[in-house]
Amino acid sequence: MKTEASVIIPNWNGKHLLRICLLSLRKQTLKNFEIILVDNGSQDGSVEYTTRYFPGVRIIKLEKNYGFAKAVNEGIKKSLGKYIVLINNDTEVDKNCLQYLVQAAHKHKEVGFVAAKMLNFYQRDMIDSAGDWIDVVGHASNIGLGEKDGEKFNKSGFVFLVTGGGGLFKREVFNKVGFFDEDYFAYFEDVDLCLRAQFQGFRGWYESKAKIYHIHKATAQKIKPFIEYLQFRNMTMNIIKDFPETLLKKNFNWLRILLVHLNTIKYLFSQGFALQAIKAEVWILWHLPLLLKKRFEIQKSKNVLDEYLISNFREKKIRPLSFLGRAAYNIRSKFFKTGEDYHRKQAEDWLKSHQDKITGVIWDVGAGLMKRDWIRTLGDYKTLNNTSYGDPDIIADLEDLSRFPNESVDTIICTEVLEHTPHPDKAVAEMRRVLKKGGWIFLTSPFWWVFHGLPDYKDYWRFTHQAWEYLTRDFSDREITKCAFKKESMEFFIKLVASEMMFIPAEGGEATTAYLCLARK
Repeated sequence: MKTEASVIIPNWNGKHLLRICLLSLRKQTLKNFEIILVDNGSQDGSVEYTTRYFPGVRIIKLEKNYGFAKAVNEGIKKSLGKYIVLINNDTEVDKNCLQYLVQAAHKHKEVGFVAAKMLNFYQRDMIDSAGDWIDVVGHASNIGLGEKDGEKFNKSGFVFLVTGGGGLFKREVFNKVGFFDEDYFAYFEDVDLCLRAQFQGFRGWYESKAKIYHIHKATAQKIKPFIEYLQFRNMTMNIIKDFPETLLKKNFNWLRILLVHLNTIKYLFSQGFALQAIKAEVWILWHLPLLLKKRFEIQKSKNVLDEYLISNFREKKIRPLSFLGRAAYNIRSKFFKTGEDYHRKQAEDWLKSHQDKITGVIWDVGAGLMKRDWIRTLGDYKTLNNTSYGDPDIIADLEDLSRFPNESVDTIICTEVLEHTPHPDKAVAEMRRVLKKGGWIFLTSPFWWVFHGLPDYKDYWRFTHQAWEYLTRDFSDREITKCAFKKESMEFFIKLVASEMMFIPAEGGEATTAYLCLARK
């Protein structure tokens, strides 16, 4: 009987991951398939383990770690199946997954590759990937990453890109387009292959019924500096090789790409990856003639309209001055009344306008957002220690003020912290417990939404101040991704505002910062 599908698993020192992955493949409802493990010179006994406990698995042994691209290429070349299914070793495959992938590929003749619904291994109602996307400056990632699984992810349909860590590729794609580009080693080689396939008329499909549970970058965490180098270098390779000329010229997109490139270099330097950034730049420059030659061949093979291709690239808004770093923020704070420094100053000015109420025993949480030396002179100032913004000790302290007796604190200052706490109800309960009657809480917190028609305050807390506008572009880019916001905490805080405080929203935009001055009666 002809082999229907070939499952190819690249592996590098992943012995501890193989049992779950291979056992799940044994349980597949699709029976006519083969499993090929391509081992990249593992030193942890992966090959011996697989040979002993999974004798039906074909093993291709490479003498060293050649990376993802070469490993899967070797597997594809020696595979027998009509369909090639690429699966990471840090996965558990639902028993019906292969069946649904093959059915989708068979049903949709125009489709060259099919994405499975990849879910978080530990939180199985959270999406890891529902296909992949790319934007106009070269960033690429997983559709739905970190979102809760639900109705919108239960609808199968066309997607532009498919991840190489959990997807099916028709053999004819490789016959016509070629194999994965082994210069990539790992990361974004699947983006490159899908773009080349799209250029030649193959489409992508997302099959919602085919499920894979993914640990996500289990292998990559061992070699983070190398991964930073690969991701930066390979993203640049994709732009040089695969971006249509029309896309580069449209709305001066080449300039946006250049600014993002410079900003990425700045970011890598700031995170301690300067060497990796320099190595990536040198590699690109040294191999530029080869990359341009590849570009010529890829663009020449294109037989679809640029309009179709460009319509599948996501837009990307950038701030032209962002690569200037702190200087840009100072400019924006001074002239445009926005940015981190501007809002920090607003918060400090707001507190100073109420300093007559900041007296007695003062408990302060949220160090680092504003200058606080002047607060220390107003009373018996207490805090956990001189820690930085977002410190887990401060957040834990907010939820457990056991060192403070009931009604022992006159003033609590809580700036930009409550929305980070895993149990904000405990934090509010503790603040209520330790605050004296007649005492004050000064609370600031950002919001994602604009509120309208909220009820007036109730009898326990009293709201005496209005919200300041905090522009969406600053908040979403600078804060949400930088800080680990807890969705439940934000929802709790919203309910608290809606039920117990009066909130005056900023006009325009979707994000605001609320400055709340609350008194216990």
